[in-house]
Amino acid sequence: MDFYNLKNNVNNVVNTLAILQSKIDELNERIDNLDKNINSIQENINSDLMHIKEDLMNELNQTAVPLINSGIDASKPELRNYIRMIITEEFRRNS
Repeated sequence: MDFYNLKNNVNNVVNTLAILQSKIDELNERIDNLDKNINSIQENINSDLMHIKEDLMNELNQTAVPLINSGIDASKPELRNYIRMIITEEFRRNS
């Protein structure tokens, strides 16, 4: 192999490496953007869950707690079923 072919081969390798580096940089940027999007989604989910929790607590305070305070036995299946129904309905409304 003569010097000219060797030089062309080296240039081809250098150019290919530059293209690969550019593609790696693009992929890294896309990964960073995906990470940001995932973090944003997680923050939104956490916020939504906090709102659902607050709504559930308000609903329970307005309904189940007064029933318990009025002397209804919280260990009775009827009350537990009622509380489950409230929670299920709240999740359904927030879904």
